[in-house]
Amino acid sequence: MAPVSDGAAVTTVEPVPRIALTQQEACASLGCSEEFFVEHVRPYLRVVRRGRKRLFPIAELRRAIDEMAENVF
Repeated sequence: MAPVSDGAAVTTVEPVPRIALTQQEACASLGCSEEFFVEHVRPYLRVVRRGRKRLFPIAELRRAIDEMAENVF
C-alpha cells in the first residue's frame, strides 16, 4: 500500500490488480525477448489498441500459452 497525501490527510491506496500488460511487461512475464515475443507469440494474441498504446490482456496471454503448450514425454 502506498500512502497518498492530499495536503490535509494521508490515505492509503490499495494496489489494483492488472488485467492487461504492455508488450515489455508481457515479455517479462513470459521470460522471453521482445524479438521472440513479436515473432512467435504476438501473432496469436488479441490485443487492445488505443492510439499508439498496445495492451495484452493477461487472460489472453494465458490462453495463447496454454494452446501453444506441448505434452512432452
